[in-house]
Amino acid sequence: MRARTADTVVFEIVFTLQRSYRQSKTTVRDAVLPLLALPGIVLPGKRRFVDVFDLYVDRNISFADAYHAVLMRSLGLDEIVTFDRELDRVPGIKRTEP
Repeated sequence: MRARTADTVVFEIVFTLQRSYRQSKTTVRDAVLPLLALPGIVLPGKRRFVDVFDLYVDRNISFADAYHAVLMRSLGLDEIVTFDRELDRVPGIKRTEP
């Protein structure tokens, strides 16, 4: 059996586990990554999520910021224009305020 889903579904799962169920970032990562690794899960950014969860936990940044940082790396980008100071915690990314 195969199930196709979207990256945004992963965002909603993370948000719900963290906010509604008060799960730690480590617990969220440890619960979600094995599910995403199942061979029947078809997800466009599947390979990216290991790195996303690592930044999310290890750098203590939001899941969205971690996702954007990993996406930037995959696109060969190293500079972002944002007010979000959390991205200063990500090595290799230069943040510029608008």
